[in-house]
Amino acid sequence: MRLSRLVGRLAFVLAIASGSCRLIDQTTFAPEAEPPPTPAQIAATTQAGNRPALITIRYSVANPSYQDLLAQTMRTAEARRPGLEYDVVGIAPAAGDPATQAQSAQQATNRAAAVMRAMMADGVRDRRIHLAARTDPSVTIPEVRVYVR
Repeated sequence: MRLSRLVGRLAFVLAIASGSCRLIDQTTFAPEAEPPPTPAQIAATTQAGNRPALITIRYSVANPSYQDLLAQTMRTAEARRPGLEYDVVGIAPAAGDPATQAQSAQQATNRAAAVMRAMMADGVRDRRIHLAARTDPSVTIPEVRVYVR
C-alpha cells in the first residue's frame, strides 16, 4: 500500500511539473526577431534637434564634390569608434504641389543612395548604412545628412 501511495504521489508531482515545463528552442531566447527600422522611423530619429549630423552635403550646385570630405570625416569617426553605423538621410524642401514634392523626395533618395555608394567605396559595409529620405519645410536647398548611430 505504501508503494502504491508513493507511486501515486510521484505521478501527481510529475503531472504538475510537466505542465509548467517546456522544451528549450529558439522561441525561448528570441520569440520574435526585431524588425529593421522603416525609413520613416529613421527619419523620425534624425531630426536636426535630436542629434547633429556628422556631415551635411548641400546641393546648391548639381554635383557637389563631397567624396574627399566624406572619406576624411568617416576615417576620423571610425578611428574614434570602429564599426559604427550610419544613417544617410536625403532631405528635400517641402515646397510646391504634391507632384513636385514627390519628385524632390525621389531626388533626395537618389542623392542619399549616391552618398551611400561613396561610403561603401570607402570601405563601409552596406549593413552598417541605413538609408532614408524626407521632406522638410525649413530646408530651401536639397541636402544629404550623414548621422552616426
